[in-house]
Amino acid sequence: MYRIDSFLEGNIVRASISLDGFKNPQTHRSGRFDSVRILIDCETGKNSITLLQDVGEAVLQPQSTSLKRELTELQAFSEALNLSGQVRAFAEMLIIVILSQLTGIRLTDRGGTAEAASIDVMAELEFEQLLEIASKPEMNFPNRRESAITLSEDGLRLGAMLNILRRSQNGLYPRNELIFQTPVNESALKAAEECRSLRRSSGIFLPPRFDDIDLGIAAQALTAIECPTASTVCFFGDTNSPHCGKRSQAAAAYPALAELFAHESRFQKVIDEGSPLAPAIGERLRLSKAHIRRLGRLAKPLPANRIFGFGEAARGIDPLGVDRARRYGLAGELTLEQFCGLIRGIPQDWVPGSDSAWCDFIDIASACILPISAAMDRPPEPMLATSKGDWRKFRMSLASAYGVPVEDFDRRQMALATSDIFEMIDDFSRSILLPLFAYSINSSGQPLPDLLANELLSARQLSFQIICGKARNVAGELFTVSRRWMSRIPALIDIEADDIRDRTEFSLHADGKSCPKLVELYTAANGLVVQNLTTAPEFIEESRRLSHCLGRSYLKQAMQGNCHIFSVRSADLTASHSTIELTPPQSGLEKPALAELRIVQHKGLMNRKPPDAAKVACAEWLAALKEGKLQTHLNEAWQWREECRRISAENKESPVRDRMAIEAAWSAALGINWHDHERRNAVWNEWKKHILSGRFSHAADPGYLFRAKEVREFMCRMSPRATRTLSEKNNQDQEI
Repeated sequence: MYRIDSFLEGNIVRASISLDGFKNPQTHRSGRFDSVRILIDCETGKNSITLLQDVGEAVLQPQSTSLKRELTELQAFSEALNLSGQVRAFAEMLIIVILSQLTGIRLTDRGGTAEAASIDVMAELEFEQLLEIASKPEMNFPNRRESAITLSEDGLRLGAMLNILRRSQNGLYPRNELIFQTPVNESALKAAEECRSLRRSSGIFLPPRFDDIDLGIAAQALTAIECPTASTVCFFGDTNSPHCGKRSQAAAAYPALAELFAHESRFQKVIDEGSPLAPAIGERLRLSKAHIRRLGRLAKPLPANRIFGFGEAARGIDPLGVDRARRYGLAGELTLEQFCGLIRGIPQDWVPGSDSAWCDFIDIASACILPISAAMDRPPEPMLATSKGDWRKFRMSLASAYGVPVEDFDRRQMALATSDIFEMIDDFSRSILLPLFAYSINSSGQPLPDLLANELLSARQLSFQIICGKARNVAGELFTVSRRWMSRIPALIDIEADDIRDRTEFSLHADGKSCPKLVELYTAANGLVVQNLTTAPEFIEESRRLSHCLGRSYLKQAMQGNCHIFSVRSADLTASHSTIELTPPQSGLEKPALAELRIVQHKGLMNRKPPDAAKVACAEWLAALKEGKLQTHLNEAWQWREECRRISAENKESPVRDRMAIEAAWSAALGINWHDHERRNAVWNEWKKHILSGRFSHAADPGYLFRAKEVREFMCRMSPRATRTLSEKNNQDQEI
């Protein structure tokens, strides 16, 4: 049996499907209960999916995910067909495909085909007919051994037209762009409470033992578990178990360990037998008695979910009052094993003893110390030692260093601040350290080595050492320097702008200065113009007008055909309102290529939301583009991109790479022209005068960095011959 429902609330489409007693093709267990719910915002294309999966427990296990891309073209596609319910039909077909993918239940078509119907053919259908095709496909289970959902030919046609399904020799599969993001943790307790409500309102199917679980008892036991699993909820809420009371007492004694008790048989046995818990905890977690006593006071959940979800932009206000996106979206998760490792490394009397202290410790550890430790390969204990066990005071010092009030320095803001640290370190590595090495190697007459991933990582970690110096409060020093760096970003961009104008080594186009134009100029009904940017000066001008990183970060990708950039401008092209990034065509054929084009991002001034007028112009332009009404150069752009890929592959496979190709790789990574001595010194002067502190802030030029032993050692690893040549030339062992 199955049940499928959908409804529309304003711009939000909701759809769900629920199975009763369906056989699991992977475990061959009959009586399987699964449910999928999907939510789509028609206006933004954002989507979320929740699978309630039968894992053999009385409670279903929730699993939240989303599609690989936002469905931003749905509204325009719907309007083009003049079918206001198209998105609803799409949602209902989509949940069938999602159910198949997430549960392993295969799709079958009874030998039919999944050829896409043309828009003209589908436009002839009435909305009710289209909805019937989507919401009532043939879901027959004539043979439970086959364990398959059978779709009708009309359902297949709709799935293909809406770009959901593709057919291969082995069956039906979702199209590549529907690949799911990594799932996010979700509370099985919360999901079970929702299931109880949904059963009354929409008839969702649930396992028959569901009513044996007391969700109230489970909730009381799991106050310190942010996202309990289905097995945990059943362990504490099973009123049929004679040990239900003992389990609740154990959770009350050590709230933060409730999930561990439910998952490990050693604890289940100790609890059910009524034996002392502390010795078992100490042995399992390698904690002292004093640590365990303080651990029993922890009633705050450890953060089990990411601060920034997969695909979510990590953005927020910085100390300068700018709302901007960051390149790093930190997870900020803190597992029990990580948590115990941290408290093992600090004195017993430093372990928090109050709720507020626990809150400070967990936020600092998850959003600051552990991310820095992992990225820079440094132990976390010395960074925590600065606190001396006063976690509130330590938090206040970090907030002060970053330049925000402590009441605003919550876990999310702390993660944004840590992301700023990583961006600042990357910038120092690319604009100061690596250019210094490249220039020094060239000046010795030696060829540049391949710039491999491990060298980039090592340069990043070396930059961390240089910036921190001998600071006692490493995290505080990094926050302070990153705040100064943010204030100098406009000046650094101005210095590098001239360099980007001169950079043409990435281009393979006929004129040697631009990438091929994908779409000709388009004028929207409201008078705004959508212009394809194809040259370095156009990228730089767009960055200057809108104060974002287009010219610095996207030029190479555009020049190699990996993205296409458009500007929404005034009719006379003198003012920019927003910038659009469009995916490249995946083939040289017009219809398939048009169908797969999508907007990756649409940003306004300083990476903020674009103005409403720009949004309207963008939607109109995209609809016209999808309908084939605009003059395009899809085949030329696709061939050019393939040629870029071919040359890149040949360079990688060649045993001896061309020296110019290696230099181009260095130029792409560094972001500035390291051949230009004056330009390198201009960047260095910005850093030493306004950003750095300590001994390096007084150096006349970046060559002073070679006074540091670790810098000389890194140079020697990169190019031993260049190091020897320069040492002999200067006749110095301590200075290069």
